[in-house]
Amino acid sequence: MHFHRRAQALVLTFVATLAQAGVLVAEQSPDFGNKQTSPGNSNAGRRSLQNKARDYNRVPKPFTTAASERASFQGLKTQPSFRKAGLQEAVFRDSSLAGVDFRDANLEMARFVDCVLPAARLLGANCRQIAFRNCSDVCGADFTDANLEMARFANCDLPAARFVGAKCSRITFTNCSDVCGADFSDADLQMARFVNCSMPATRFVGANCRRINFANCGDACGTDFSDANLEMARFANTELPTARFTGAKCRQTNFNHCSITSSADFSDANLELARFAHCTLSTARFVGASLRATTFTSCNLSGADFRRVVFADCSLIDPDLRGADLRGADLGKSLQGGKFDSKTVYDRKTIFPPDFDPVARGLTLSNSSEESTREKRAY
Repeated sequence: MHFHRRAQALVLTFVATLAQAGVLVAEQSPDFGNKQTSPGNSNAGRRSLQNKARDYNRVPKPFTTAASERASFQGLKTQPSFRKAGLQEAVFRDSSLAGVDFRDANLEMARFVDCVLPAARLLGANCRQIAFRNCSDVCGADFTDANLEMARFANCDLPAARFVGAKCSRITFTNCSDVCGADFSDADLQMARFVNCSMPATRFVGANCRRINFANCGDACGTDFSDANLEMARFANTELPTARFTGAKCRQTNFNHCSITSSADFSDANLELARFAHCTLSTARFVGASLRATTFTSCNLSGADFRRVVFADCSLIDPDLRGADLRGADLGKSLQGGKFDSKTVYDRKTIFPPDFDPVARGLTLSNSSEESTREKRAY
């Protein structure tokens, strides 16, 4: 009895000390029970106490919302549960947080520095203005339906991370070398920025990407923007082979010095007022796309598929049309304000509409790839 009560007193004193120091503590202290222990049974009581303490330390601990703002965690190695915890402006450094549970937590303006968070769960969490820096493993982390407005990810690896339905307006990803397979489907990504990122097979299906910015993203192979809103988006120096833009809203979207090759698909996309400058679009598909007032400047369109496209008031300035398929395309008034003359190259594989005479329009026939000046030009 005496040992049992003394142990309880020591535990409660230790918990109170942690709370006063501003360190997060568990919502519940260990339940050691109220069993009476006789002096003759002190060894059994000691073993019971040790077993309960050990079992308590094995399971994830819930943390309180009180006294947790601006908390600091250094070298955390356990897997505590922070579900619904209030962690505004908290700082995590050099911590291993594999599978950690932050569901519905308040992490506004929190910071994670040099941490690993594989399979972390942040579903529904408030992560507004959160910052992740030098987090080498955020593989499979789940941010579904989280609020990530103005969040920042710098030098982080996020393969297979999930941002489905998340609020990500003005979010920034900088120097993230592995965003392979991340899923932003149905997310709000207005004015988001991806700079110097490698993001093959990333999904933006149905996402609101209005005014999103991609710059110097060397590998965005197979990225899927199907049915996404890309109005006024900007792509600069970005590699997009086999990318999918089927059914996407690309009104006033700007592509500058991009490689969009290997059957990249713009089928049925709305490209009204879009601009392509110095881009390689060889073998790209534009079947059924709306190209009203779209501008192509010094672009390689060799092998591109423009079947059933209406070039309404478009400008094709110095295009390379070798091998392009324009069957069924409406070229009647398509080139207002543009140039379609001797600098426009085509070859015997180019397929024009029946009513279009490339010779009469002054196009240059290329008999072989060696004779074409387009191979000497860097797109």
